[in-house]
Amino acid sequence: MQGVAWVNGVLNKLTDIVPREYQYDEDKKMAFQITNISEDGRVMLGAYDPFAWPIRKPFIIKDSIFTLLDISAINGLEEYETNKDFFKEEKLSHNGNFVALSFFGHNIHRPVIYNTTDSSFTLIKEAPEETGAKAIDDLGNVYYAGPMTSGVDRKSFVSINGVATQIDNILIDKFGLTQEHINVTCQDPDLTGSIRFIYDVSADGKTIIGSAGYGTGEYNWVLKLQCPLTDTPIAVENVTYNSNIAYYANGHINIVGSVDHIEIYNTNGQLVNKQDVTSGNNVIPTNLRQGVYIVKIYNNKLISTNKIIIK
Repeated sequence: MQGVAWVNGVLNKLTDIVPREYQYDEDKKMAFQITNISEDGRVMLGAYDPFAWPIRKPFIIKDSIFTLLDISAINGLEEYETNKDFFKEEKLSHNGNFVALSFFGHNIHRPVIYNTTDSSFTLIKEAPEETGAKAIDDLGNVYYAGPMTSGVDRKSFVSINGVATQIDNILIDKFGLTQEHINVTCQDPDLTGSIRFIYDVSADGKTIIGSAGYGTGEYNWVLKLQCPLTDTPIAVENVTYNSNIAYYANGHINIVGSVDHIEIYNTNGQLVNKQDVTSGNNVIPTNLRQGVYIVKIYNNKLISTNKIIIK
């Protein structure tokens, strides 16, 4: 079977783009595959000899130009003297700007980010040593898991502002999940304590898919969030209060002025309520619990962000 790419109304054979030395194996069989494609179709991610490791070599095709992802171009690998290579699979962000890779050298796994815009590599040194890249979002936030050699003890992490954070802890601290919620995804008493594997993240970062099993897909899950794991929660002290737009009184949120709708967030950044505001309806009942909330006011676009305190 011959692979082709449809570009601007023209069918292009991939064998016209991929160099001949990366097309066939010793038995003259096709030796490369395309595994990911960006939403706009401009970037494709693939690998030469994709079923063999450490022979497997990832590449991208961007605007019909082939680029082999050469591990020797990564800075900071001097401490890994032998057996330096990319490990198994790689993932492309939906916008095609980033590739998540896993470096393997001297029995150590580390996630790597490749930027398709400037052709640069970033080794995520702050990640735990035995973790490898599993997914990447459109902002270049890499999601990784480890230890790579054990499905039983594996945990999933995400890099936020250069800090490795275990995803279970974010779900508990910022999104209000309990450890029991996380354990229920496993359906196996020997595998409780972590969501374990991540397979991919949606373009907006609000939907994550993965598995709580050993990595073979026996306990798949889908996680839908109000905001991405990597979002910084709204800081109450940084909110601009405008008493002429929204305030809380007598069990109601009171809206002043011409408003289309409001969004209400808790101080962890979670969307807890959303209300359309019809003409003349400027008093909105609320059953929110006591606490501090952030109200975003929209009139076609965001016009104000207010803090309200419910007592």
